[in-house]
Amino acid sequence: MFVLDTSLRLSQETFSGSLKIINSILVHIKPFVSLGPNATQMGAVYFSSEPYLFIQLNETYDYNIFASKLMSIAQDNRGYKNVTSNVAQALNFTKSYLTSVGRGARALSRKLIVHVYTGFDSNVTESVAMTQSLTRDQITVISIGVGKDYKDDDVLSTASSAFHAYFSDYNDKDNSWELSDVELRFIGNIDTLICTERVNS
Repeated sequence: MFVLDTSLRLSQETFSGSLKIINSILVHIKPFVSLGPNATQMGAVYFSSEPYLFIQLNETYDYNIFASKLMSIAQDNRGYKNVTSNVAQALNFTKSYLTSVGRGARALSRKLIVHVYTGFDSNVTESVAMTQSLTRDQITVISIGVGKDYKDDDVLSTASSAFHAYFSDYNDKDNSWELSDVELRFIGNIDTLICTERVNS
């Protein structure tokens, strides 16, 4: 499940960079990861002060349709009412969909959350605690730092382990944030990303 911050606290550059990074992950895993009711299922949640389900787990098994819909997410335009980024709440909300068979999840499947961390977190301590709880429940959390406002330690602490934390680089040529090919290859190998225990817990 992809989790994306859409609050107005993000610059347009950071928001568009977040979408680009998620799209690059989709492009990279497409040749290796099959989607289907008995294969990998993907969904998406976006959030600012409140989380919202954008794509349900069993909504589509077509990469192009999934990517097209995901890239259509707009940044929150409700001004001052939604300027916060409640990461912990968004992660807990995502868990409710990953663990509910009635919401499209499979009971015995492995669970993976990929969230883009921008540094605009209303309560980092709660986000770290939620990440630890998710990991203990065998839900692996990948944290990807995007933009100029996050702290490296916060990205590391909101990932299931140091091996699940990634840091985007700014490409001056394209004026955008991106992951390296090495990072994308590692993320693409989903089987190596599943863990049940935090390295630093």
